Amino acid sequence: MSSSSMSPSISKPSAAPELTAVTEHPSLLDPQDNILVNTKSRKYSEPSDDAVEAISTEPTFQEKVHSLFQTLGLPTWITQLFLFGLIGASGIFVDLAVVVLCREGLGLAVDIGIYPAFLVAVTWNFELNRRITFDSRNVNWLYSYVMFFLACTLGLAVRVVFIKSAKSIGFDDSFLRLGTWEIPYLRLSYIAYVGGIIIAYVINFLGSKFVAFRTKEASTTSVESQGL
Repeated sequence: MSSSSMSPSISKPSAAPELTAVTEHPSLLDPQDNILVNTKSRKYSEPSDDAVEAISTEPTFQEKVHSLFQTLGLPTWITQLFLFGLIGASGIFVDLAVVVLCREGLGLAVDIGIYPAFLVAVTWNFELNRRITFDSRNVNWLYSYVMFFLACTLGLAVRVVFIKSAKSIGFDDSFLRLGTWEIPYLRLSYIAYVGGIIIAYVINFLGSKFVAFRTKEASTTSVESQGL
């Protein structure tokens, strides 16, 4: 008898089928175990916009600016009026910079350079007011820009008419006189110029707030307040 027939037969445990059975039914596994992971049975969904907004608690620059003025107890329109004027003042420097660039860099006369300077300054003021003063980034950009440009153009026209009208009634280049005392360097035409700027400023602000940057929420609130 051979030695191979005398040796006992050793059978290996059939663990593979059991493992296969388990992997075919991943729901039987404890989700806390790290043995097997069935990625196909897990469903992932993108977080909603509301959830992302709730998680993001960092205030925007516009919110920080308005919050600063709210601590003073000022109404919203006062804050907007101040920011609108502040941005308008920065636009004066942009306007001047473009005029100088056109004159010194391109050789254009000042009375020609004022037109591209006006366009650049209006665009500068528009974008800053859109993002900071009124936060109207949800309004159609082209419509808002056209309305803002028209408001600025109307303000400029009114300012020119006001200055010419003031000059016709005596606000010329003569100095301001208080009785017999003449105030040097303060010409009547300068007073008319400042008056025209104030009127144009008010027109630009009203046109911007109620036309160019008017949001749908503001329109709905206005209608509801009138009981319509």
